[in-house]
Parts: sequence; C-alpha cells; structure tokens
Amino acid sequence: MDEKNTSIFATEYEIIAPAFNKNYVLKKDGKYGVTNAKNEEVIPFKFDYLSNIAEEPNTPTQVLVFKKGKKSGLLNYKADEIVSIAGNIKYVGEGLYAIDEGKGITLIRANGEAASKEIFEEIGVMSERMLAAKKDGKWGYVSQGAKFLIVPSFEVATPYINKLAAVKKDGKFGIIDMLGRVFENFEYDKYEIKNDKRLFFKGNETFELTKYGRLKKIE
Repeated sequence: MDEKNTSIFATEYEIIAPAFNKNYVLKKDGKYGVTNAKNEEVIPFKFDYLSNIAEEPNTPTQVLVFKKGKKSGLLNYKADEIVSIAGNIKYVGEGLYAIDEGKGITLIRANGEAASKEIFEEIGVMSERMLAAKKDGKWGYVSQGAKFLIVPSFEVATPYINKLAAVKKDGKFGIIDMLGRVFENFEYDKYEIKNDKRLFFKGNETFELTKYGRLKKIE
C-alpha cells in the first residue's frame, strides 16, 4: 500500500522487497523480477533468484545478484548482465562479491572488475571490515581492499566481534586483534558462541570473553 492506502501490488506476490530508486524486487509463481512503483515491469519475471533485502537484509539494493538455471551473476536495473558465470556468486560485504566456478573463489566488485588476484579455497562473511579466507590449507583475514592483512596461518578463523577474533593454531584456540597480534595465547581446547556469549574452554574450565576484551572465568 502507498501513503494513501492505495494498493500498489496485489497479494499474489510471494516476496515484495524495496530496491534501488523506488523499484521493487518481487517473486511470483516461483520466479523473481523487478517492477517500479507504478507496477510497471522493469526486469522480467524469469529469474530463479534475485537478491533482496527481504531474504538477505544486509545485501545491497544495487547491483542485484541473480540466478537463472546454472548461471549466476550481477544484474543492473536495465536487465544488463554485468557478470555471468556458470557457478555461484554471493555478496560477502564491503562492496565485494565472491565468485565460485569450481576452480577456487575470487572476489570482484559491483562493476564486475576483479578486486584482487588472490584465489581462495574458502571464505567467510565480512565482519568489521575483515573477511576470513582460506588459502593453501590455512585461514587468514582479507581486508576490504581484498588483500590479506593477516596472512593465512590458522586452522580455524572466526568472524571478528568487537575487534577481536578467535582463531585456532596447532590445535589450540587463542585470540588475535585486528592486526593479527596475539591477544590471548593459544591454550584453549574449544571455542563457541552460546546465547550471544563467546566461550573458551580449557580442561574443565570455561571462560567468557567480555565486551571489554577480558576473559572471565565462569564458576
């Protein structure tokens, strides 16, 4: 409905998501398309998926990630395919998109240009402008410039929270800061997030990492 309580879109749509420049991403009969506020078709309803803030709240409204059959890519609002691959593409944050064509993962920007020459084995999702990425069997962190700021040297790399990340090295968990400096030594057997608490386990002891960056023993 608009501000005058006039119906813009009928109730036949499975998804209605505001998009760029007063357009809307819609889903109808299992297919995605885009219309404007006058309900005029901008992008035809022929896609198996179009990224939208209803299903992915943190995704940009421009450009759109699309899936159509075995193809994935980036689409503008003129229905021009900026990038089209036989593989998968997803938004990872800070204007970066990950492309996976089965030969490793690369990062591109919204205009389709390569963000770096790095090829990754696995990646996470950008958190606090840092992206966990795996190369040569080890995890490190890539900056928003798409280059390794912290070289791959960890067996596990978790997202940054409050500028600290839990990582695993030589079978033990520790904590590093945004520059990769050791904040807590690698002496913990396990790490997990439970009820929004960051917990570290050592033997029979449990420690919580507080928002102030201190490990507090839980009795």
